[in-house]
Amino acid sequence: WPHCVDAIGRLDGEVMPLPDDRFAPFVPQLPVVRATRSIGDVERFLSGVHDFDRRFCGPAFGYDAGGYAWAVYSLCYLGRRTEMIDLILRTYVPLLRSRFVLNALGGPFRIKLGRTFMDDVGHFLWDMQGLDEPEDHGLFDWHGNRNRLAPAKIHSFLDFAGLPPLPHPDFPPRWVLLHFTNLQDPFDSEQHYLRDLDAFYRRRGYRVRLNSGPGE
Repeated sequence: WPHCVDAIGRLDGEVMPLPDDRFAPFVPQLPVVRATRSIGDVERFLSGVHDFDRRFCGPAFGYDAGGYAWAVYSLCYLGRRTEMIDLILRTYVPLLRSRFVLNALGGPFRIKLGRTFMDDVGHFLWDMQGLDEPEDHGLFDWHGNRNRLAPAKIHSFLDFAGLPPLPHPDFPPRWVLLHFTNLQDPFDSEQHYLRDLDAFYRRRGYRVRLNSGPGE
């Protein structure tokens, strides 16, 4: 928990500041919150920082194991700033993977925190970093948007998040890639999707191939 608080302070207070100077009232609380052993204090702090009462009116939806994996894989393979990847993971991963936090605070709280994780990843990748937009009803250029981090570095981040590396880093599962598009999953199988993504890369002149190494 102390490491999570340190990451939250750096992420939300400095490098990806919350809107309307929302984090400022929490800064004086950080030393006390960092040292707390009360799960109630943890809940109140996180709910306040992430503005759960205003952002989630009624039940929260849209987060599950797939949402967690999307956020982790997208951040680790597309994020170009290692500090940001590290801070976002350290802010959310220990809490979202904690059985104690789930049992103590419940599923609805975990969904709200998970949705916030996904939102922060999306904000960093789209708004701060600036991904190349897909064409309307077209595939997202995952390869063209890939970072150039060493595989060992990416794998260390994934290991921290408890996920295995993608079998081919340029060909993510379709449920990962389609999150970046407005396509309504027109593929009748994963093989169909991979063939179309492979053809998409060929048209763009990439030498990366589905049955080869990462390419260029």
